Amino acid sequence: MAQEQILRSKEAGLASATASLAQAQNDFNRQDALLARGSTTRTARDTAENVLISAEATVAEAQAELDLARKDLDDTVLRAPADGIITSRDAEVGQVVAAAQGVVGVAIGGAFDAV
Repeated sequence: MAQEQILRSKEAGLASATASLAQAQNDFNRQDALLARGSTTRTARDTAENVLISAEATVAEAQAELDLARKDLDDTVLRAPADGIITSRDAEVGQVVAAAQGVVGVAIGGAFDAV
């Protein structure tokens, strides 16, 4: 299913962004320690900080995209408000439907009469 593939892609994107963030954090910590000892320049430390800030933003963006992909996948599942019997089918399997478009008719209730 396309939505599942998109979800897997967004999960991989978040994993990649998280790994980049860890690397950027390590680089920043190293540059910060080197600057404290006078073994690097302020420019190198500031560059590492900018990369860290960018990596944090990338992780936040990847998390937002993953959350949206999860919601989109959840929206592909049909749920009735209660148990019932399907009385009509207004869409075909695999058909793309608009938001709020009826897909099935459901008779909801505990007691059913036969005619």
